[in-house]
Amino acid sequence: MPRNYRYTFNMGNELNDYPKFGIWPDGYYMSMNRFDGTTFQYTGPSAVVFDRARILQGQQGTSQRFNLNSSYDPMLPSDLDGATLPLSGAPNPFAAFHGTNRLRLWKFHVDWATPANSTFTGPTNLTTAAFDPDMCGYILRCIPQPGVPNKLDAISDRLMYRLAYRNFGDHESLIANHTVDTNGADHAGIRWYEIRDPNGAPTIFQQSTFSPDSDHRWMGSMAMDHDGNIALGYTVSSSSVYPSIRYTGRLATDPLGELQTEQTLVAGSGYHYGSRWGDYFMMAVDPVDDCTFWFTSEYVQTSGITPWRTRIGTFKFPSCGGPPPPTPTLTPTLRLTGTPTPTPSAAIIGHVVWQGRPPQPDPLQQSPITLTLKSATTEVNYPSQNTDVSGYFTVTVDGLPAGTYSYRAKGSKFLANAGVLKLNGKTGGNVEMGLEIAGDANNDNWVNITDFNLLKRAFGSGSGDPNYDDRADFTGDHRVDISDYNLLRNSFGQVGAPPL
Repeated sequence: MPRNYRYTFNMGNELNDYPKFGIWPDGYYMSMNRFDGTTFQYTGPSAVVFDRARILQGQQGTSQRFNLNSSYDPMLPSDLDGATLPLSGAPNPFAAFHGTNRLRLWKFHVDWATPANSTFTGPTNLTTAAFDPDMCGYILRCIPQPGVPNKLDAISDRLMYRLAYRNFGDHESLIANHTVDTNGADHAGIRWYEIRDPNGAPTIFQQSTFSPDSDHRWMGSMAMDHDGNIALGYTVSSSSVYPSIRYTGRLATDPLGELQTEQTLVAGSGYHYGSRWGDYFMMAVDPVDDCTFWFTSEYVQTSGITPWRTRIGTFKFPSCGGPPPPTPTLTPTLRLTGTPTPTPSAAIIGHVVWQGRPPQPDPLQQSPITLTLKSATTEVNYPSQNTDVSGYFTVTVDGLPAGTYSYRAKGSKFLANAGVLKLNGKTGGNVEMGLEIAGDANNDNWVNITDFNLLKRAFGSGSGDPNYDDRADFTGDHRVDISDYNLLRNSFGQVGAPPL
């Protein structure tokens, strides 16, 4: 069995965020975004490479790095697909978009023997058809969902993973995509490109925006099979469509810039109370047949604070490598939970995480919570109780008939979340109820200006001060300070799960 090795590299004192990797013959390449460790202001992107040959042998790992300043946009490294390698010693292309009509390319050449000879050259500017990357002013809450005012993050300020590279022998290709506003009214579509000869005289071979109807499409990821066919996977959502996973593609022989009719990988059936949405989707090609596409993405099955699930699906073009498998062939969803707590007879053990409190276990994780269970014929409202230091609480279910129940969990000063559980007539087992979002100072299940005014009046006070108001103390540390303000600011405008 091959040996595995784990490495840690010190990236300095700045906050290094959003790392994205690309595999290349001479190294593992990575892009990341740097932020000042005190002010959290963006200070620019970095291009990093790790010595792949030494890492594979378990030897002392080394890395090299180039930093750009904050005038440059987030980048991606190229990620190699297929059995045909780039020319020996070829640099790894990095890419970003800039402004409203430009792609930028860099070349990262590493010299492991003489690091001083390593270079990061560019950018080479490629003029594109005009696009508008400004979705909702780049705020976190942008893409609508049915049944809830909370909106999802469009993340339209950067290229989406991966920047897929393939060498066809007679030409080399990169494919890339990002989210754009298609109509000037914050309607999300996917802008995509194929770039030829990235390490020579790069040109845009084809480009287009995919937005076939009024639904929003974003969070794209692309790959290309050995025949040059392209697949694009993404999220779809709107005021009438729950966050879902779909995909489209094109044959190499299709007219340039055209994608075929989209297919559904999995339809969502619930909405997400938070705003951040899966910026780690990935489309890849199976190295065994170099035809089968694998796409991993996120969707919502049941409404709640943390209801998202991961789905992995496969599909291929019939013309690539012989007869295809059924399209799509889906792998089961894998959901990981912690070690279950033993469940007493006739009881439910619920678990929540209180936003803004120290990691569990901690005394500040003890906070009041109420629970409601409701079926088609029964509704039970349980009295408020405190969670323990690890966020667990117990309610008895004696006498409740077996069946499926909706639940709603609401903490004082926190937004309610909801979900579904099953009782077998005796127990409901362990129920993971997710993150309780802080900021609801007046306990009306909506973080708004009233909560802000409560916090404003108490700001800077501590327990015992005349202005201190426990309702604005979201962190539970008996002070109302910047930590409480930041929690409220981040959840401002959000609404919790409605009554059952």
